[in-house]
Amino acid sequence: MIPSLRPSARLRTQDGLPLLHRPVPRDLLLAFLLTPSIAPLVLDRADSDLFPWELTGAVLLVHLAVHVSRTSPPLSLLIAAVLSILNVWLSVTLLVMSYLAGRRMSSPRGALLSFAAVLAVGSLVNLVVLDELWSWFTTVAALPLVMVFPWVVGRYVRLRDELTVGGWQRARQLEREQDLLAEQARMRERARIARDMHDSLGHELTLISLRAGALEVQTDLSEKHREAVVQLREAAAAAAENLRDTIGMLHNAAEEPLGRDMDELVDRARASGVRVELRRQGEADLSKVADLAARRVVLESLTNAAKHAPDSEVRVEVTHREEDTEVRVTNGPPPGGPAPAAVGGRFGLVGLHERLVLAGGSLEAGPTPDGGFAVVAVLPHEGPSGGGGVAVSTAAGPLPVAERELRQARSRARYGLVFTVSALTTGVLIAVVASVVLVYQTLNSVLKPTDFEELRVGQEQAAVERSLPSYEYRQGRRNVSETDPPGGSTCRYYRSTTDMFAPADIYRLCFADGRLVGRNAFSPGDG
Repeated sequence: MIPSLRPSARLRTQDGLPLLHRPVPRDLLLAFLLTPSIAPLVLDRADSDLFPWELTGAVLLVHLAVHVSRTSPPLSLLIAAVLSILNVWLSVTLLVMSYLAGRRMSSPRGALLSFAAVLAVGSLVNLVVLDELWSWFTTVAALPLVMVFPWVVGRYVRLRDELTVGGWQRARQLEREQDLLAEQARMRERARIARDMHDSLGHELTLISLRAGALEVQTDLSEKHREAVVQLREAAAAAAENLRDTIGMLHNAAEEPLGRDMDELVDRARASGVRVELRRQGEADLSKVADLAARRVVLESLTNAAKHAPDSEVRVEVTHREEDTEVRVTNGPPPGGPAPAAVGGRFGLVGLHERLVLAGGSLEAGPTPDGGFAVVAVLPHEGPSGGGGVAVSTAAGPLPVAERELRQARSRARYGLVFTVSALTTGVLIAVVASVVLVYQTLNSVLKPTDFEELRVGQEQAAVERSLPSYEYRQGRRNVSETDPPGGSTCRYYRSTTDMFAPADIYRLCFADGRLVGRNAFSPGDG
């Protein structure tokens, strides 16, 4: 038995996209649905000898307009406009193409050019070729309704969809950024732990190496024990080297640990054989950043003194002044001359300088005149921003991506709003002007019934024209079913009343050879 397929499965193509969501089937369906819109042409032109060709051409134009609506929306507008010019009842296709153009055009410039082209072509055909003022007025009045308004609706739907898609994309981007921030936080924590390991273990390994070196020079030590001490010192140095390499790979600009208490650092260094003296002057409540920086200065200075000047005297002086605190660590020259090169870390004076800058202070380090070394740090009691925080740069730089996209979206929205309002205003103004012209021409194409009754067949044309209004009622023949005019004559049409909303008789005057050869009155119901 053949397994049944779900309707959704049967309507899907090989690439998994629903059949009706593919461009070609959707366009074919749309063209099929628009084909009945040419029914008015069938009713209006069914008796014409050219009707089969006109019908075929109309169907082809509908399908062509739908086909090019994706690749060239302005061209689809022009094709649909041709149908509307041929028959005003075929404007359904133009309305749909205008909506699709608003959905599919990224810039309104093409729509503006299309509107102008349709207006120009419609005016040319109606005023010059067909000489039909009423048809021209209908074209101008219908332009905002069947082109501009549907395009504005399509444009609104497009912008709404773009905002929706952009919002979801932004949400996904924010989720990715949150994941990255979480990962960065984990990395900063690892770096903090690594820095803590460097500060503590590095200090301890240096003291172990220092103690091993002191044992190595003892005269009462046996050769076996001396060799063990040498191995201990070398192992401590190797461990410090490995620690430096490992921590070097993990180091970044993460926040550093708080560190030990300053008194404990000095006591541990003194217990390890370092001759260190701590002096304090005054009292102050340091900020967290400043207190951390002060401890780091003492820790790094004691470690460097133990490495480079063993057995030298080290003085740690902390002076609390009114606005800042000075931490000065000095050591004299080593008694036996310069010590062998010791294993050093990456986070020495460079790290101290960075920390002092973040704390809003300053750092000076260098040799003293007696051959020793001095480190002087000045730390403000308040942080660089007034509360112990880290200074934030306010230098001008490139705008963030979100800010740039927001400004671009606002610019597009303003431009689209200006264009939409301008297009609608222009369409309304054109319709108003056309209405004024039509009303003026209609009111000045009225031949009074009394004047019409005084006209006689055979009168000279010049005498008749003196009693005629300024304009001819050009659309008069469209409102009545008239009889055939006299052969070889030229006819003019006039209204019988200035009331534009009341049924009006249409007067036809026909001239030939400079004389009036026919005068007829047709009521709207004649035929």
